[in-house]
Amino acid sequence: MTLEQRDRAARPDASPRVVQAKDGGGAADRLRGLSYDEQVQMIAPPGAAVVQREVAGAATGNPTLRKGAKGPDVERLQKMLNGAGASPQLLEDGDFGNKTKTAVIAFQSTHKDAEGKPLGVDGVVGQATWGALGAASGGGGQTTTGGQTTGGGGQTTGGGGQTTGGGQTTGGGGQTTGGGGAPATLSNPLFAGDATLTKVIQGQKTISSGKGSHITKVQTALMNLGYDLPVFGADGGWGGETVEALGQFQNNVVGQRTGVLDQATMAALDKSAPAAAVEKTLRYGELFKDGLLDFTVGVGYDEDGYFDYEIDQIRTRLETSAGLKKGSAGDAKRLYDKAGMPVPSAGGGEYYLKENALEYNGQGVNVLVRLVTYQDPEAKKAFLEAMQQSDVALYTGHGRYGSGPDFDHKEKGEGNIWINPEQTVKDSGTAGMYHKLEAGGAKKDELKNVSFDKKYKVWFFDGCNTVHYMKAIRQTKTIDPTKTDVFGWGDEIATSTTDVDVISFVEALMAQKSAQQIITDLNRKNNVSDPKHGLHAEGLGDNPNA
Repeated sequence: MTLEQRDRAARPDASPRVVQAKDGGGAADRLRGLSYDEQVQMIAPPGAAVVQREVAGAATGNPTLRKGAKGPDVERLQKMLNGAGASPQLLEDGDFGNKTKTAVIAFQSTHKDAEGKPLGVDGVVGQATWGALGAASGGGGQTTTGGQTTGGGGQTTGGGGQTTGGGQTTGGGGQTTGGGGAPATLSNPLFAGDATLTKVIQGQKTISSGKGSHITKVQTALMNLGYDLPVFGADGGWGGETVEALGQFQNNVVGQRTGVLDQATMAALDKSAPAAAVEKTLRYGELFKDGLLDFTVGVGYDEDGYFDYEIDQIRTRLETSAGLKKGSAGDAKRLYDKAGMPVPSAGGGEYYLKENALEYNGQGVNVLVRLVTYQDPEAKKAFLEAMQQSDVALYTGHGRYGSGPDFDHKEKGEGNIWINPEQTVKDSGTAGMYHKLEAGGAKKDELKNVSFDKKYKVWFFDGCNTVHYMKAIRQTKTIDPTKTDVFGWGDEIATSTTDVDVISFVEALMAQKSAQQIITDLNRKNNVSDPKHGLHAEGLGDNPNA
């Protein structure tokens, strides 16, 4: 039974769930979703000195450097990276750009700190990395002419003698061992022993196409890290989804996004990929930082009128299950103003709200839900505006064969947000639907002409085959993938769970559930047993672990 063709199937209502209000939990609960720096600020006592993440092997006088830094310290860093065998060698220009960050990550992935612990692979040069660089490059100690270097770099005699600490060089051109130049190996159980990937980490080849088990391993690693491949999964074929997931990983970890599996990327994957999928949380610290969690729920058009009943159910359950109360536009404006958010310009909609509905990091957070339905004359405009500025934009309705949200009859085009212009859903009705969209005046690639703000946001497209929106969203240059987490369904879902999906999502974010908990709950409530056909989330790779 598809969302485009269905009757009202009888179903039991989901059990009412109580939203956790002011949980009063322990420190661990209050730290969920915070960045490292936010966590430090929260738990450090007043007046405490700033805590550096890298402390092992600390050497005084070395500043923490990251991408964007400039000056003589960066030039010194580049010299040390070159001395440690950076490949290709860096231009020592004092500018910490993508190439320098890539070199730092490659170094961190193969070296340890002074206590023998692996360095954190994040492209940031803290004290542990400075110490390891000194040991590997000979740049960290005290030098006497032609003689002995101690401290960071071991011992150098003559001009071409023996270096210890960063590896051993004899006769100026002999054998290098230890950390200085031994052939890199794969230590991660996901990759160990794979001949093709070993060549990649040793710099002998790169991968940008093809099929095989080595690609399956890379895809599995990316998925375990939270980079979704929603349509094809780990199928062993190097396609657009793999390129996108790898590019997101490179953007977040390596520093230079190429979509090509190269030496630095392989080293970072080998270092960071877990053996099993990690559970990611949404970035609640960013959602709540202005003291307001605001949702816009848009309900699309249904030719058979089934959504009218669901709209009434959403209204009822917002007040009963979610514990919100119906408010006025003036009430909403007061909460928007308090949070420093713009008041929506599009007309229509109903507001449901609760002040201090939850507590996060010792701060009360207000919750505001704006319900916009196809019955509102400016429904499409309102939802597009919500995608631009709301914390959460939740569309529920027909997916229109993976084309986009729709707020009017399928024979028309004015009410469509035509996200995906490609006919990616293989269904007998797809071609006809797309033809009607074009004939009805719908605008292709509408998001490309929309300006999105820079704050973190969450989108949930609750309709059949909405996972197919994701590719077009990724390819829209006005959308920052590091600031946008997107949920969508991999297959067809029932009309009768519309209200359940909406309320479950609202409650889940109020209760600060992990992304995987949200997916598991909604799959169960929609009777989906095969994860590939269920709910997917993209953009979680740079989110905190739950």
